[in-house]
Amino acid sequence: EMGQLRYVKSLAISILALGFALPFIVMIMTSLKTPAESMALGFSLLPERFQWGNYPEVFAAVSYLRMYINTVIAAVLITAGQVWISSMAAFAFARLEFPLKTPLFLLVIAILMIPSQVTLIPNYLIISKLGWVNTYAALIVPHIFSAFGTFFLRQQYLSIPRSLDEAARMDGASPPQIFLRVCLPQTYSGMTAFGILAMIFGWNMLLWPLVTATDESMYTLAVGLSFFQGQFSINIPLMLAAAVMGILPITLLYLFSQRYYLEAISTTGIK
Repeated sequence: EMGQLRYVKSLAISILALGFALPFIVMIMTSLKTPAESMALGFSLLPERFQWGNYPEVFAAVSYLRMYINTVIAAVLITAGQVWISSMAAFAFARLEFPLKTPLFLLVIAILMIPSQVTLIPNYLIISKLGWVNTYAALIVPHIFSAFGTFFLRQQYLSIPRSLDEAARMDGASPPQIFLRVCLPQTYSGMTAFGILAMIFGWNMLLWPLVTATDESMYTLAVGLSFFQGQFSINIPLMLAAAVMGILPITLLYLFSQRYYLEAISTTGIK
């Protein structure tokens, strides 16, 4: 009976995995079709002839390489900023005592309840006054802090025994030294998990780059996909080829880092 139950679970998981993977398979196969095939009535998974030339044609159709570079720069720097700043803020809220600590933390939590669209215009007015429109600073700086990251990493720091801080303090360690040498190494899995989420956020940004970038040289991949849709027609294979190349790095990142992500989500504390 245990063997049969294991078989049923494996079968159910395989069916679910196929269901989740099917849209991506269809996307990849459609990216290798001709425009006429992609618009034809009826469903055919495989193209009549694989159009491998669709992928290099993407780079000729738009400034795809430039958009890729912009996306990489923005996503990497946003991730680095969010992980580092949120780690320091989380450590302060979890391990230090200072005036107005609780009200300030409640303010951070309140930020999670505000839709990003509400702050879109104020943020744009600020970067406009600073002269940052159509620059990397406009893409990156407004997103280098994460209220969710502060809350998430604070939970990681709260799970670390206070005795470690006290022992380090008795040895003459300052708060920055306790943060860097005692607490930070205990939260690597949590930082990696949050870093994956921050990277996905930075990679998939659409509305903010669309507002702050005024020409093609500062567009990101998410914005660039709209170039394949004209007023009266849309080149579906080219758009999906661009999308496949766009999601490939972030997919590989998750596949190679999912162990740390699952470890941080499923357990807290030190071993």
